[in-house]
Amino acid sequence: MKLIKKKDNIYIKFLKEKNPDNKQELNNKYKRIKNEITKTIRTSKKLYYNENFTNHSTNIKKLWVGVNQIINKKHQSSSGPLCIEIDIDGNVHTVVNPQEIANTFNSHYASVANKILKKRKYPGKKQFQAYLKNPNSKTFMINPTTPAEVEKAISEIDTSKSTGPNSIPNQLLQSIKKSISLPLSIIINKSFQTGQCPDILKLSVVIPVHKKDSQLIVSNYRPISLLSNINKIVEKLMFNRLYHFLESNKCLYDMQFGFRQKHSTNHALLSMCQQIRETIDKGNLAVGVFVDFQKAFDTVNHEILLRKLEHYGIRGLPNQWFSSYLNKGNNVSLLAEQHLI
Repeated sequence: MKLIKKKDNIYIKFLKEKNPDNKQELNNKYKRIKNEITKTIRTSKKLYYNENFTNHSTNIKKLWVGVNQIINKKHQSSSGPLCIEIDIDGNVHTVVNPQEIANTFNSHYASVANKILKKRKYPGKKQFQAYLKNPNSKTFMINPTTPAEVEKAISEIDTSKSTGPNSIPNQLLQSIKKSISLPLSIIINKSFQTGQCPDILKLSVVIPVHKKDSQLIVSNYRPISLLSNINKIVEKLMFNRLYHFLESNKCLYDMQFGFRQKHSTNHALLSMCQQIRETIDKGNLAVGVFVDFQKAFDTVNHEILLRKLEHYGIRGLPNQWFSSYLNKGNNVSLLAEQHLI
């Protein structure tokens, strides 16, 4: 900043100078300082990013922030599309009304899973039960939560994340966690005891984010759902209980690497590479088949999922809770009316 200020002063003198010789000297001096400023900025940037990457070598998110700064990548606008095209009886119409655009996206996302399922063919003759072996004799019981556990779950919420409807701002929620942990634990335990997930927590704000090709076509946007952060706390507590039960009873497949503690995609790659090496060492051919299901999450059969959960020990009231969680309810749960108002 000192060099820039010095450069600006020389430039002002250069503009005012009438003597040609002095003017040329000021011009040369101006260029030297300008080059020095460029060199200083480059050196400072290099030192800054070297230090930044060293300090955040284990934080992938912050590493990519630094990379995007270097390549000057601009963030995509979070605002939704201002217009889209829809096909009505073979004729393309342009929609600009925000309400109509929102309704069109809502209709598309609500129906896309059913359209995909209608196109799928199931050549197999066996029912899913034929693939389920060795049912778990033990039954999953939902242990009640405590204010301390709820407080810990609140502390683990990422304050940089956006929240959906029926939420308390993340930073405010963390600042009042000691006061709110007791009433929240009462509500959550009521949910666990009755096998009902509050319908009000199932509402979400769906934000369409453009992913490819024309911005006028609805199918070229992927949906980002923002749920209530209170719902995230409930999910976290249930996940901890379910995960501990499945792990302790060895219900998870050994080669399941995703969504497990001390497992990652790196382990999946290492396992696959090891199998390829062993196959080649034996003089055989290694062949891989990779399947990518479109809308895999949205097209899961809930009835089959609940039956599988029952097979692995999630029976009775816990199974009823997951059924309530997966289904869209028509009425607001009583526990929400009693405790949230």
